[in-house]
Amino acid sequence: MTIEEAANAVANEFNATVVGYSGRIDNAGYAAFLNAMVPDPNLPHRDNIFLLLRTNGGEADDAYRIAKLCQTAFKKFYICIPRSCKSAGTLIALGANKLIMSNLAEIGPLDVQLRRRDEIGQLRSGLVVKKALEGLHLETVSVYLRVIDVINQWSRQAVSFEVASRIATNVATSIMAPVYSQINPEALGNDLRDLEIAKEYGERLIGHGKNAGKQTIEKLISGYPSHGFVIDKSEAQTLFNDDDLDTSINVSKLIVALGAHDDWMYTEKNPCVVRRLDTENIQGIGGEGNGSGEDDGSGEDDGSGEDDGSGEDDGSGEDNTESTEDAENAIESRIATECESDQSRHNGGNQARKI
Repeated sequence: MTIEEAANAVANEFNATVVGYSGRIDNAGYAAFLNAMVPDPNLPHRDNIFLLLRTNGGEADDAYRIAKLCQTAFKKFYICIPRSCKSAGTLIALGANKLIMSNLAEIGPLDVQLRRRDEIGQLRSGLVVKKALEGLHLETVSVYLRVIDVINQWSRQAVSFEVASRIATNVATSIMAPVYSQINPEALGNDLRDLEIAKEYGERLIGHGKNAGKQTIEKLISGYPSHGFVIDKSEAQTLFNDDDLDTSINVSKLIVALGAHDDWMYTEKNPCVVRRLDTENIQGIGGEGNGSGEDDGSGEDDGSGEDDGSGEDDGSGEDNTESTEDAENAIESRIATECESDQSRHNGGNQARKI
């Protein structure tokens, strides 16, 4: 079965536009996602969206934009995780109404990746700051309690608690003060503020998706020890409200079809692959395309100068912005049209009388 055939079967099963996103989540990926979402009058209208997502993470801001777009432009948001979906990808999953995972799928903690100061191109986990502060706090308390215990043993409790506490406080302070003095308050404040990003975005997304609660967000932010921690299908079942995360036969066939096609995988040369799958054949997945959502099978650019949907910047600094704005305008027009249609259906005769 080809990718197009499998995607069309999924589209019909879920009445959904089927989109594949493979790669880093960033501004270029968001622009490519917008281009894939532009309504095409030559294609059937789908009420819902079915997003297949494979990513190691990226920017929280762009993850929120993608999830919010799926929520507002469609009636129901399905997300399918074929393999790995980490960090910012997990944030997108929080916005979905329905989560679907293959047996090999995994998500990860909501761990903000922060730039290493004085290092070019290197990132560090936002969890490091949180865990470091927790460790310092525990060690300080431990020193304080150990000193009190020693005083009580040596004095056979002849020293009052007030005196023992004052001595323990002085000892703990003298030991831990040099460590705390190395902390930059401004840098610490910035890091802790950044850690709030995932929480704030997550709480906004679950309000619409209703597939997880605030306790899930807290668990994903602070309940795991590392950025790469594996949250498999069985554990994800305990975090989300879905009773069943299993893939259907059609979804399984689509995952197999994508897995057999190398161009679906993001690479260093092509760090982000975003396509509407239910409208393209196999050649269209790997080809540059013309950005219209229709594939001529050649895999070559039509030379029109329009965005090819690949998510790569041509270096001009203008094309991505213009194509993103055009895509946003087209999608906003669709949303407005659907809202008007919904209002007409709800108001019925009253609307007709007003006219």
